[in-house]
Amino acid sequence: MNFDLALFFPEPLSGNVPLFDRVDAAIKPIASQQLLERWHPYEIGRPHASIEHLPMAFIGSDGVWHERDETQEKPALRLVKRRQKAFAAIREEEEAAHDPETAASRGLVRFAIWESEHHFPLTPWRRLWRQALLDHATQAVVFVACARRIPLNGQ
Repeated sequence: MNFDLALFFPEPLSGNVPLFDRVDAAIKPIASQQLLERWHPYEIGRPHASIEHLPMAFIGSDGVWHERDETQEKPALRLVKRRQKAFAAIREEEEAAHDPETAASRGLVRFAIWESEHHFPLTPWRRLWRQALLDHATQAVVFVACARRIPLNGQ
């Protein structure tokens, strides 16, 4: 599987129709156009709470395909990696402390300070994803792993 795709479905999810059939029905019309070979549902639920884990593509409830542009995402991905390193270092330092409760509260403060000092770029893809989540707030999100004949990097 070479990328993840998010699909929005009205709730309740299936009624008498199994979810797999709903996913297939949503993807099949655009599968050949987007060179999709295989897909399978792997997670159902509310959208990601973290802005770090966006899908690489999504299909809105209107059936429109949206896909991210790698070049526009590079600044955000670099910051995500820096943030993960910094947070891991903070966690490590705080876990070495003798009082776990104090360490936890100090860790939260340090995380917040780091966040405030490092502006997170809201790229066009992140804006589009956030808007889709707002537009489809009453719907369930299904995250699907997909294989594609031509990988996203075009090689």
